Amino acid sequence: MNGRTLLVVMLLAHPTLSVAATQPADGKVLGASDGLMYSRAQFTCGALPADLVADYVKASKLIAGPSAEYDEGYEQVVSRGERNWPAIPSVEQRALECQKSKEDLAIKVKLAQRWFPEAYK
Repeated sequence: MNGRTLLVVMLLAHPTLSVAATQPADGKVLGASDGLMYSRAQFTCGALPADLVADYVKASKLIAGPSAEYDEGYEQVVSRGERNWPAIPSVEQRALECQKSKEDLAIKVKLAQRWFPEAYK
């Protein structure tokens, strides 16, 4: 593919790629996805450190912005509890999933701390 053709392809694909890379604007969907992350972590680990939970909730709300729809979606998913998750067969696998879930929550907290440093002073 020569340079001119590549440039045309990139210009045509750019709007599609930029739309695909953005988060959904629906607050309820964002709340539900954050609720799923928290619910899965709680299921795999049993109990989570209180500071991680508080930081995750704060970070999720900062990133999503103020929205009653977000709160509704989050609470709807979290209130379901453990009944939707499949059993984890081994202790080793549960420990690995717990560690990964904690890391996923911590990543969101670190992103919020970087994007909203004034909220964490």
